[in-house]
Amino acid sequence: LEGRYQPLVANSFSLNSAAVEKTGNSADLAIKGDGFFLLTDGTNFFATRNGKTKINSDNTMVHSSGLSFVGESGGPVGLNKDFSVNSDGSIVSSGANLGRLKVVQINDASEHLQSSGGLIQLSLGGFSDAQHYQVEQGYLTASNVDVADQMTQLMTATRHLESVQRAILAYDNILDAGINQLGK
Repeated sequence: LEGRYQPLVANSFSLNSAAVEKTGNSADLAIKGDGFFLLTDGTNFFATRNGKTKINSDNTMVHSSGLSFVGESGGPVGLNKDFSVNSDGSIVSSGANLGRLKVVQINDASEHLQSSGGLIQLSLGGFSDAQHYQVEQGYLTASNVDVADQMTQLMTATRHLESVQRAILAYDNILDAGINQLGK
């Protein structure tokens, strides 16, 4: 049976850009274009368009998941409490340039694993520097899910399940009739 059946709905994620929503919170960052923020847990790299940030006790920028934002230098992004982020991802605080956020482009979505919370675990070499993006402070990137497409896929899966259920019920009725006939 192996290889005969394929899933009705593929487990995938979209690399398409989405709309941004104003939050007014200066710690929120949205990204437009082909870019993703690069995050790390110290061992693995992750990409996300969710720029919900906070400053940890070490004065470094972390994602709401607890992962550290990666700077263009490859290390964590150091911050002061009062900072601004320019459209190219450069961070300025009290007139001083503190560095720049590392923004990457995912080369092939099939090479990566989707994690929870809008995070994509990246394989080494599966990403490159993004060229066409814009970072906006005080905004968050909205979901890029196509609700109509997802509902269509759900209805298709439900109809398939219903037809399989009817086939099993018909088979069960045939077996029941056969057993009852043998018992007479």
